[in-house]
Amino acid sequence: LEAVYDKVDTGLADLARSRPGWRFELAGMSVVSARNIRQLVLDLGSSLLLEVAVIGDSTVEATETFQVALGTPTNFATGIAASRFNLPASAATGTLSNDDSATLAIQGQSRAEGDSGVATLDFPVTLSNAVVGGLDLPFTIVAGTATTGIDFSLVTSSPLRFTGTAGETQSIRVQIAGETTVELNETFSIALGTPANLAAGIEAVAVTAAGSPATGTIINDDTATLSIEDAAVIEGDSGVAPLVFTVRLSRPVEVPVQVAYATADGTATAGSGDYQATSGTLTFAPGGPLTTTVAVNVAGDLVAERAETFRLVLSGLNSGSPARSVTLSPSDAQGRIDTDDGATLSIADAISQEGQTGTRQMAFTVTLSRPLSVPLSVTYSTADGAATAASGDYQAASGTVTFAPGGSLSQTINVTISGDTQVEGDEDFSVTLGSLASAPPEEAAGRMTARGTMQNDDSATVRIVGGQAAEGDSGTRSLAFAVELTQAVDVPVNVVYSTSDATARVDQGDYQAANGSVRFAPGGALSQTVLVTILGDTLVELLDLE
Repeated sequence: LEAVYDKVDTGLADLARSRPGWRFELAGMSVVSARNIRQLVLDLGSSLLLEVAVIGDSTVEATETFQVALGTPTNFATGIAASRFNLPASAATGTLSNDDSATLAIQGQSRAEGDSGVATLDFPVTLSNAVVGGLDLPFTIVAGTATTGIDFSLVTSSPLRFTGTAGETQSIRVQIAGETTVELNETFSIALGTPANLAAGIEAVAVTAAGSPATGTIINDDTATLSIEDAAVIEGDSGVAPLVFTVRLSRPVEVPVQVAYATADGTATAGSGDYQATSGTLTFAPGGPLTTTVAVNVAGDLVAERAETFRLVLSGLNSGSPARSVTLSPSDAQGRIDTDDGATLSIADAISQEGQTGTRQMAFTVTLSRPLSVPLSVTYSTADGAATAASGDYQAASGTVTFAPGGSLSQTINVTISGDTQVEGDEDFSVTLGSLASAPPEEAAGRMTARGTMQNDDSATVRIVGGQAAEGDSGTRSLAFAVELTQAVDVPVNVVYSTSDATARVDQGDYQAANGSVRFAPGGALSQTVLVTILGDTLVELLDLE
C-alpha cells in the first residue's frame, strides 16, 4: 500500500510543477495511519537499546570490561521461522573506564631539638582514596640548613608500602639530635617520588603527591646569656694594679658573638686618677672559650679612704643576622677599689661565769685598728642565743659607742648577766655592731658580731638517804629510801637503783629484791622516794642492814 501511495505522490508532484501556483497532495486518515504504522515497524526492526546499570566508586583501578551475548529469539509470530533472524557471532563488550584518582598527602613537621639525646619527628603520609593492589611510594630526604648525620638522621627506609586502603597512613620517621648550641631553627625536606608497583592497568598519573616536598623544622630551644661579674682589687700604695672583670657566655653560639665595653665613673673617677678609662670590643668565636676578661688599671696611693667604685658597661650585643637567642644580663658590673690604708673596726668575744646569785657585767671590747682624724660612732645591740633575755639569763642592751680623734682605740660594751643555781650547759648570746654614724672615709668594717658565753658554775649531786623500820612478827611492810638531787638541773635526770644483800638477805626472807629508776624533771621536786618491801618474823636477831 505504501508503494501505491509513493507513486501517487510522485504523480501529484509532477502535476504541481506543470501548474505553477497549484498544490496537490494525498490526504486522509487512512493515508496517515498507514504511513505511521509502516514507520513504527521500520523502527522496531532496525534497533533495540539494551541498558546496563554501572555502579560508580572512588577506587583507583584498571579499566574494566564485561560482555553482553544475545540468545535465540523466542515468542515471535506463528509462521515466521527462527532462521529468518540473523544473530551476531560474538558477544558485545562493555568497557568501564577508571575516572578516579588518589592523593598521597604529606605535611611539614617541627619539633624542639632538646639539649641531649635524640627525639623523633614523624611525617604522616595519607592515601586519600583506595588503590586496588596497593603501591610503593619512594621518597628522599634532603638536607637544608640542618646537616644529615649531625642534626638529624633518617629512621624509615624508602619506599613506604601502602596496602591501598582509603585513608591509610604510613609515617616517615626522622631522629633529631639534641644539643646546647644556640643557633637558628634548622630545616630539611622530604620529597615524595612517583608511586611504583601499581596493579596492572593502573596508570601512575592516577596517584599524585600533595604537599611534597614537606619541610622538617628543628626548633632551636637553646638560649645563651652574656654576663659580666663584679670584681675587686686592693689598690696598693703606688703604681697600678689590674682590676679584672670576667665576661661569660653561658652556652656556645654557632656564630661569633660581639659586645662593646667601656668604663663609667662612680665614686672612683678616671679624671682624678683613681683608674684608667678603657673601652673596646670582645668577641666570642664559635667553638672558642666561653669566658674572657677585661683588665682595668687601678692607681695605688697612700690616702686613707673608703672603698671606691666604678662600673664596666657592656653594650651593642651582636649575635649575627638574624640574631641568635642571646641576652645581655647583667649588662654592667661594679669594680671596687679596696683601700689598704684604712682602719678596721671589730668586736671581740667575751666569757664570764654567771654566778649563783645577783647580777654581774660581761664586758665586750670594741677595737679600732688605728687612730682616726674624725669621730666614729657605731651602734650595737644584743641578740638571743641559748641564753635569752626573756628568761632572765641576761638584760637586753643597745646603744652607741664613739671613738674620738686622738682618743682610746678601744671601747667597752657592758651587758648585765644574771646568776642562778640551776645546773645547765653554757649559754650564749651575741652583740652585733650596726650602722656607722659619722663614719670617716678611712674606716672599714671588720668583725662586727661577738659571742658572749655565760659559763655554768653550778653542779648537782645525787644521793640516797637510808630508812629504818621495825620488821614485825609477820606479814610485810615498806621501808622508804629518799633519793635526792642537791641542785635543780635544766634537763631531766634519770637515776637507776637496785637492792643488794648486807646482813639482811633475800634468800633468808628478810626483804624482797627491788630495782627500777626515778626521774627528776626540770623544775620538779628534788627528792624521790623508793620503797622496799621487808618481811616480818619472830626470830630474835641483830639489826639487819640492806
